Amino acid sequence: NGLALEHADSELRADREVSLVAVRQNGFALRFVAEELRRDKCVVLEAVRQNGLALACAPDLWDHRVVVWVAAHQNREALGLVAERLRKEFPWRLSLSDEALRMAA
Repeated sequence: NGLALEHADSELRADREVSLVAVRQNGFALRFVAEELRRDKCVVLEAVRQNGLALACAPDLWDHRVVVWVAAHQNREALGLVAERLRKEFPWRLSLSDEALRMAA
């Protein structure tokens, strides 16, 4: 279970490969990875693929289009976390319509 990372020492939490395995199992394991890895696009992408709401654990990437799109594709509620700048971009929002999300699934 990826959440076991909560009880791991700081060295394991900072290990990129260990963190990737953990977030693939449970996106919310992102809470327990080292802070620098919560800014790593690859680690965060794996987490939000598993659970879009894991985006809450990576505020530094709330304005990254790809990360946000993947998170929203997995769980529309993740849109509530996106940076204001992205919320205002109307054409980008259109691409997240229900139909577009179904087609991408």
